[in-house]
Amino acid sequence: MSSVNQRETMEESALISVIIPAVNEAETLGATLASVRAQTVPCEIIVADAQSTDETLARSAELPSCMTMDDRISSCCALLFGIMRIELRRKRL
Repeated sequence: MSSVNQRETMEESALISVIIPAVNEAETLGATLASVRAQTVPCEIIVADAQSTDETLARSAELPSCMTMDDRISSCCALLFGIMRIELRRKRL
């Protein structure tokens, strides 16, 4: 199984969701994602991007769960939107 398929399968079966609120985090996002992926429990990763103007969105584009807010909002609001997204998805299951 390819690493992409393994990652998608892991995220689909994940019981833990890691939400990373991000505003212009391109320099640190790679290390953050590597740290989360190094954990031993399956998890889904959601990057809640609050309209970054750097390469944050491009660096998180490989993730199936990347959110971009339409309006300039705070990282706290991006985090709340990420939580609401998880709750809506779980209610559909």
